[in-house]
Amino acid sequence: MKNFEWTLSITYETFMRELKIFLRYPYWLFVSIVSPFLWVTLFVLFGRAFVASGDVVGFLTIGMVGLELASVALWGVGLGLRREQMRGTLTSLYMTPANKLAIMIGIALENLIEFLLGSLIIVGYAVFAFGLTTKIRDPLAVIVIFAVSYFALLSFGLVLASITMVIKEPNAIINLLQPILFIFSGVFFPIEALPSEARFISYTIPLTYALKGMRKTVLLGYSLSGVLTDIVVLSAFAIILFLLGVISLRYIEKRALMKGTLSKF
Repeated sequence: MKNFEWTLSITYETFMRELKIFLRYPYWLFVSIVSPFLWVTLFVLFGRAFVASGDVVGFLTIGMVGLELASVALWGVGLGLRREQMRGTLTSLYMTPANKLAIMIGIALENLIEFLLGSLIIVGYAVFAFGLTTKIRDPLAVIVIFAVSYFALLSFGLVLASITMVIKEPNAIINLLQPILFIFSGVFFPIEALPSEARFISYTIPLTYALKGMRKTVLLGYSLSGVLTDIVVLSAFAIILFLLGVISLRYIEKRALMKGTLSKF
């Protein structure tokens, strides 16, 4: 019980620290609030200009939510340990008995606040400015699909966190990964628009199933049973990537401690 309380305490303190850092910089907060308006406007106008039929606003709005989810997973959890390294606090953390996974969970919870804020702005703006209509008939289905999507993408971020500890060029990695995710997961266009030979890549990316499930529950009114396949696939991704992330992080930690490269840039 004491260990559990200690882990919760570390998670909470990490969450509060990250939240304070986020709120400490008004310009960054301003950008986080304003940029969703700009991105939705840009892509919805593009979509309306090139597509004459179909629910362009709904498709792209959910795509923007997926983009927001991928961004917090990659730039948030994915860079969590690297940011500690750049702040000069990583070595100090490893000298304490603090659970490193609890630290990553604390970072993930702060990222959840950013994701929810961005998503609410995106959807709310699309409703009022572009007439987005939703057909949510099963709120539980929406909550479940968003929850498993978030867990799956953050588990992916956990794997990325271990990679960035070895390849100390995280910006380059993420800038390469982002367009790949956006092209193959159906953020801006249906994956059916891809060549059939390339479509198999889409099915190896959790964001593909997250967007499918979100669009079904939010735009088409699917119930929980209607997105069960997507939930199962996302859950499998989440579990596998989470375990892979934990194992790889522990391996990288031991390797860095043995070689004395934990704080090396």
